[in-house]
Amino acid sequence: MDWIKEIGENPDLYLNGGMKEIADIIGFENLIKLICKFNKTTVYFSEKALFNLKKQYVLQKRGEDPKEIAKKINLSLRTIYDIYENGEKK
Repeated sequence: MDWIKEIGENPDLYLNGGMKEIADIIGFENLIKLICKFNKTTVYFSEKALFNLKKQYVLQKRGEDPKEIAKKINLSLRTIYDIYENGEKK
């Protein structure tokens, strides 16, 4: 996609919607890398991987205030206690 560089100094000015939001977050060059890798593919960001990270965070912070942990990582207090009860640190 080298042709994009020929557009001028700010090809990102021609983006809109989701593409513009992604470029704003990760940068235009990284957006182009994503487009090259996943062109014409629907990309879905599963919550499972994020939840697994949150679970590990909760287990590492065991002993700290569960209410603060829940607030910080956007989980319910009940979920924090469920992780304490059932979770294992990997």
